Amino acid sequence: MRKLLSIFFAIILSPTFTMADCNLNSESTGCISYNGCEFKDEGFSGQFCQECYAYKFNNSTENSTSCKSCETDYDFDTMNTGKQWDSTDDSRGNTECPWICTDNWYKSGDSCVHCPTGAISPAGSDDVNDCICPTGTHLAYNNGTYSCEQCSCTPPENSSCTTTYNETTGCQTTITCDVGYYKTETSGTVSCTACPAGATTGTAGATAKSACHMTQNTKFCDANGENCMKLLSGQNQNSINQ
Repeated sequence: MRKLLSIFFAIILSPTFTMADCNLNSESTGCISYNGCEFKDEGFSGQFCQECYAYKFNNSTENSTSCKSCETDYDFDTMNTGKQWDSTDDSRGNTECPWICTDNWYKSGDSCVHCPTGAISPAGSDDVNDCICPTGTHLAYNNGTYSCEQCSCTPPENSSCTTTYNETTGCQTTITCDVGYYKTETSGTVSCTACPAGATTGTAGATAKSACHMTQNTKFCDANGENCMKLLSGQNQNSINQ
């Protein structure tokens, strides 16, 4: 009876241990927390507690006596969560394995978010701006959603247009006037104006009226692209300009 009472009071009076008691090389009796710890011996008497070493974890709340491998035993469910093991993190005492976001995902809070359709990012990305959109498109934010969008333009009459994207200035449009037209701009509006009768620019993309010149060696225009006249016999454009 006396022996039973001794055991009873020993259990009642034994200290309660927490994670703080499961430190490297700390001996404790009656550990009740197993998360992040590894035990040398089973049972509650004279056990030896230590933190899980780097690259290992123990997330069990049962009397689990060993730590598991982050590389082989931890299920990140990468396909659905975008998380993968961070093999560069050598922290100890883990209840879950350290993680980073896998390719084409980026970190947002405690989760990983997939990049917009078509965009790619390297493993370890931690910002949506790490997502790189395909050539010719850029990252855009509309109605609470990120997507890869293409800059677009509508050319004025007698021209064509192309667009480029710059992170600082956004979408930039270049207007190229057709052959025989030159670019003019009024109050920020670009248009293409025809050369005077009998004149042409020779190539597309003229930006001034002075680009207009004679056609078919039968007419010439002055330096301003105006006054296009038929050449007389024996004359040339230089002699007329003189």
